[in-house]
Amino acid sequence: TPPPTTGSTPPPSAPPTNPPTTGSTPPPTASPTALPTPVPTAPPTVPPTPVPTAPPTNPPTAQPTAPVTPAPTTGGGAVAQGAIFDSSYGVPKCANMGSSCDSLALLNGRGTISNGNEPNRSNTNNNGNTCNDGNSGSYHSDESIDQITVTAGDIESGVPVPSGDFITEGGRAYVTVKLWCWGTGASDTADIYLTKDASSPDWEPLDSITCPGGGAQTIVQAFDVPKGTDQSIRVNFRYNGSNSTCSNGSYDDHDDLIFTVKENPNVTLPPT
Repeated sequence: TPPPTTGSTPPPSAPPTNPPTTGSTPPPTASPTALPTPVPTAPPTVPPTPVPTAPPTNPPTAQPTAPVTPAPTTGGGAVAQGAIFDSSYGVPKCANMGSSCDSLALLNGRGTISNGNEPNRSNTNNNGNTCNDGNSGSYHSDESIDQITVTAGDIESGVPVPSGDFITEGGRAYVTVKLWCWGTGASDTADIYLTKDASSPDWEPLDSITCPGGGAQTIVQAFDVPKGTDQSIRVNFRYNGSNSTCSNGSYDDHDDLIFTVKENPNVTLPPT
């Protein structure tokens, strides 16, 4: 038997690949990136609306059982009237009573002037002496009657004041005439006439008014409404010349408007 081996154990042939771990595990190099969401510290400030425990104690207010009383009307039901052309008279006419009678666009223009041919010219009453409009000039450069309106009411301190009532026998009314005046208007005059019976015209002068300026102008004239249910206004618009119901100048215009008047039994015809 060989003798036991003596001496120290020989060193390893190669060093260890990893040195042994020494000491405790080092702390983490950084803290967590976000903290956990905290628990709410208090309940919500407004609790949800509870479900109603019972129906409303009062039902909604019912609709009114009767219609609302309308606001009162003025003038006893009188309303403004628009004229229509009456072929028997050959002029615009308001066939119904009202607070006013308006020719609208039925008189606009004059004769056959350039760009302003008047509808149904000359718009003068077939039951009297009809007139011939002058055809010289051009529309809204030279003379023309554009509109006539008769209104129940009066003129106070130079201002027309409509009454809102019917145009009535024995009452007051005023005529409004829209004109186109040439130049300064100083050479143009509107002769205004009234007849109490359009079926047999007997023209009574109301006034002759010179244009207050050139271009579009409006003149007004008040009058007492005589006895008669079918009355008429005539406007004779002339360049120079003298007062006439039917002047014959080449720049002259003539127009009638028939309006219906409310009868007043307390008004009688004047003695003949």
